[in-house]
Amino acid sequence: HTWDGRMVFMRDDRLDDPFEAWKAGRSERKRALRPVFIAINLALLGWAAWALHRTRLLWVGMALMVPLIPCLTNLTCYYYSIFLGVAVLYKVRPELGPAYVAVAGASQVLLNRFYWIDDKYTAESYLFFAFGICVLYAYSRRFSLAQLLGYLQPRRRRAGSPEPGIVGHPIQ
Repeated sequence: HTWDGRMVFMRDDRLDDPFEAWKAGRSERKRALRPVFIAINLALLGWAAWALHRTRLLWVGMALMVPLIPCLTNLTCYYYSIFLGVAVLYKVRPELGPAYVAVAGASQVLLNRFYWIDDKYTAESYLFFAFGICVLYAYSRRFSLAQLLGYLQPRRRRAGSPEPGIVGHPIQ
């Protein structure tokens, strides 16, 4: 989304598809920014993995992956309802409750603020991306390079303990 590439400026009613130039410009910009797109998604995936690496609650993992969906897809309209899945995190992080309500209200204000659909959903994308960052921040522990390196190193087994994966052995 750029200022000059907005629908309001790119619409050409002389064409069969008045938004053909807008679609082409959008596709070209997406191609040009592909490395940024990949970097953002990898960073968010890594952050989510860091946030989840010690949790044993599967449902938390599913809720924490919701902020990745707007980054990987082009959401419009009611598709933002996927963020209803984030509401369950209130159980483990009650401080997300007020932010969740504020985002719901702000999203309705934004939808009524803009006329052109690309402006509406660009604003919605920024809002929900920021909220997704807040959700990851609220669930994450403080980052520590030493802790990350310790997590990545293979764990030493105690003498006499069975191999991991053997029936009856708790996986560490």
